[in-house]
Amino acid sequence: MEDMAIPLTLGIIVPLPKGMIYLTAWAIVHYPISRQSRASDLVMAIVPTLFPFNNSLLLGNSGLRLFCMRAKKGSQYYLQNLVNNTPEELSWALLRDEVGVVHWLSPLHKDGYKEWQDSTLWKFVTENFNVKLPPVKDFWPNRSPSWDGIAVIEKGNKKTLVLVEAKAQISELISNCKATSPASKTRIAKSLASTKDTLGVVSKGDWTKRYYQFANRIAHALYLRRQLGIDIQLVYIYFYENTSQKLAASYEKWKTAICKEKSFLGLDNLQIDLNFYHEAFLDISNTNQDII
Repeated sequence: MEDMAIPLTLGIIVPLPKGMIYLTAWAIVHYPISRQSRASDLVMAIVPTLFPFNNSLLLGNSGLRLFCMRAKKGSQYYLQNLVNNTPEELSWALLRDEVGVVHWLSPLHKDGYKEWQDSTLWKFVTENFNVKLPPVKDFWPNRSPSWDGIAVIEKGNKKTLVLVEAKAQISELISNCKATSPASKTRIAKSLASTKDTLGVVSKGDWTKRYYQFANRIAHALYLRRQLGIDIQLVYIYFYENTSQKLAASYEKWKTAICKEKSFLGLDNLQIDLNFYHEAFLDISNTNQDII
């Protein structure tokens, strides 16, 4: 059976002996595969047709990075709503009462809500900030953070790159390092230790455990600031609500959980000011509208 025509659910790909078939909204298409075919070539041919968003797929130095689909709930949903519907509601969180213009780069509806990572971010930074990419591979394994949001703030002739993380539930704070190879574990541990030394952290809390994501975001923001010599801000957006719907944690619970997180990591009593890190708390009461 060299060719078959099997109707498939949109987005599900089923391999056949000499190719594959998938169903789009317009036609059933067969893509032949030879021994010389690469998986990346196949995905590059198929994904833009299945999901017609600009730049919906990225082949970077850490492999395939697919776009992030429209979220249905949680912090990802609220952030997508604000960025695409009412970005001005987020401006104050980034500007902090200063005068400037905020340009959101992700997650954008027109780009399939893609979250920036690796090559996308590096390419933008080198081209728009006129800097040379630092030796990131010496700092971190290939798979660097996927940022919930990216923005640029313009204040006159000054530009600031903003890296955004968003949370809606306390459980989102908890994470452990999932690296498996000894080389990756060693590189991560070394970079986190260097970050702790730079910040003057004296706590013995293991940065690869429990609050690992926050630790590696701090490490990346500090590394890029020092290596690139440009203004980079890390902003954590905490969505809260004080009703019984339990769509997000309450403001009070967030403050308590964040204090525990910083205490564990030793970031609650630093000798230097984390002037590149900021927090914003947003009530989700008016963020449930869908994206048009």
